[in-house]
Amino acid sequence: AANNPQRRRQGLFISSSRRRAGPPESPSSSSSASPAAPMAASEAEQKVVVHVRSAGNAPILKQDKFKISGRDKFLRVIEFLRRQLHQDTLFVYVNSSFSPSPDELIIDLYNNFAIDGKLVVNYALSAAWG
Repeated sequence: AANNPQRRRQGLFISSSRRRAGPPESPSSSSSASPAAPMAASEAEQKVVVHVRSAGNAPILKQDKFKISGRDKFLRVIEFLRRQLHQDTLFVYVNSSFSPSPDELIIDLYNNFAIDGKLVVNYALSAAWG
């Protein structure tokens, strides 16, 4: 599944149960990390495991764990879910509690809200949590 060119274009890599790494991803956007913060630059380049869970009457995805670059914005996850579910309106939450701004970096959400090494993202077709 990781070698599927359509998945590669979407920027999300599916991790299999064997943890096989996908092909290297080219940077999707140029990030301007300051030279004073080399730790932050290497941290943002790491891959983040995103675990998506349906809520309410939203369809369940066959593959519920994905890897995405930490430097990508949360908007990338929202757009991916919209394409997979064929929905224009989608409510997306982190840890069943809040909906982050689409401009939030994945790595920032991961560093602050990850559970067991995964960023848990819930999605619903109607408003589910505040």
